Amino acid sequence: WANGSFKFTFINEREETIAYKKTFFRDEQGNVLEPEISYLKKGDRFVIEEENYINPVDSGREIFPYVDFATESNWKDLSNYIVPFYEEIFNKSSLKDFAPNLVEKLDAIADQDEKLQFAIEYVQNHIYYVFNADEMNGHKPQEPSVTYENKQGDCKAKSVLLKVILDYIGVDASVVLVNFNTDYYIKYYLPSLLSFNHVVVKVNYKGEEYFIDATIRDEFGLIENRGFIYFMHYLEVKK
Repeated sequence: WANGSFKFTFINEREETIAYKKTFFRDEQGNVLEPEISYLKKGDRFVIEEENYINPVDSGREIFPYVDFATESNWKDLSNYIVPFYEEIFNKSSLKDFAPNLVEKLDAIADQDEKLQFAIEYVQNHIYYVFNADEMNGHKPQEPSVTYENKQGDCKAKSVLLKVILDYIGVDASVVLVNFNTDYYIKYYLPSLLSFNHVVVKVNYKGEEYFIDATIRDEFGLIENRGFIYFMHYLEVKK
């Protein structure tokens, strides 16, 4: 597309400071410049203004420049921000209380490897994965009792239920935020929870780390024969 006159204005009307980061911009010789981070206080503006602007075509498959906007923060603070949402749910969730039938089936399995396999396959194959935009874009997960009773939930809900079951059988697990689509570029983005679009479960078992996607269906087998890492970056939900 082309414009005789092009103007983009970003106005910060919030109390919090907004950070913006200019990445992959080039000088006149075509060399990639170092990323540039600046800040917008309340009332400040960021403006891009071009005359006779023609949007170039990416014929060389090069990475285009972009400007990233996010409320000023860091990964540590963002992690501490979401931890209470999950802790509140974990602290009041007793598997024995809301899923006695499931507990009975788990207790009947003597082998721990098979017990872990049963737990993962139960959540993957018997709890429907429901995509709900309002829930997905919020950070508060659905309570596992609701997920278990309704037999459905989004990625957060399914991951939380799986962690509660793993806690019951004594397997160390945590909830982690990931983004399969733009994973590689998270290191270039400003710290933001919106950099993630999916939630999975990290399992520590017999000295190994495994990442289990609770939304996958029809995947079977012991934990060492299932699940593979298809991302480089993740944010673990912990203090």
